[in-house]
Amino acid sequence: MFAASNRLRKRSDILAVFGKGKKKYHPLLRVIAMPNKESYRTRCTVVVSLRVFRRATDRNRLKRQLSSIIKERLDKISGSYDIIVMAQPKAAHATRQELEAATEELFRKHNLYDAR
Repeated sequence: MFAASNRLRKRSDILAVFGKGKKKYHPLLRVIAMPNKESYRTRCTVVVSLRVFRRATDRNRLKRQLSSIIKERLDKISGSYDIIVMAQPKAAHATRQELEAATEELFRKHNLYDAR
């Protein structure tokens, strides 16, 4: 789970990202991101819908996996962003390595990383 300061929790903030954020797609994941002007930290949320898994335990397991993958990459993100990571139905059968590769690809497409 993300630290409290890195969680995107307010409904109004999430709806703002859905409305104004840039969307990038991968067969396993969808990432919506927009620059964050209010906070000095990057805030994230993970969404796994009923279309991906019917059982809550399966959805929560995938959320924990994705949260862990994103948490490992938070320190590499330059600037402050609001990010929503949404699992696509094909993510239900993906390995952790495939999810990591998809996350990395989408974060690079969004230019979230430093040019280090």
